[in-house]
Amino acid sequence: MVLYVTAVEYLGDYQLKLQFNNGAEGIVDLESELYGEVFEPLRDKCLFKAVFLTSRTIEWPNGADFAPEFLYESAELTVVPTQAQTQIRAEDMLWEATYAQNRERLITLADVPRGEVTPGAVQPACDERGEFNVE
Repeated sequence: MVLYVTAVEYLGDYQLKLQFNNGAEGIVDLESELYGEVFEPLRDKCLFKAVFLTSRTIEWPNGADFAPEFLYESAELTVVPTQAQTQIRAEDMLWEATYAQNRERLITLADVPRGEVTPGAVQPACDERGEFNVE
């Protein structure tokens, strides 16, 4: 399962409350990690507060970011996911990925005029209400 951050909240000083896609939540204190050319500017609390969520992790306007795996290992977890929650979330993610992949394919097919479908493409069958028939 690919780990990623799903929510971030600034708490104060250099602490952030994070939520992860496996159901875990926790607080991470990044004060000791703010060194070097990229991270040292984050010692300015005004800039540190400007943290935002990307597709996988957290980032700041100066381009600084931390790997979600590092954040997970560094956080003091307050909610630890059970095996069942992790399995359910993994199944949800698989369904979402499958849906997204098929949705793109169906949109592409919808753009092709009827009768001009390229070889190998499958045209979905719709009923009178325009809903897809699943066979």
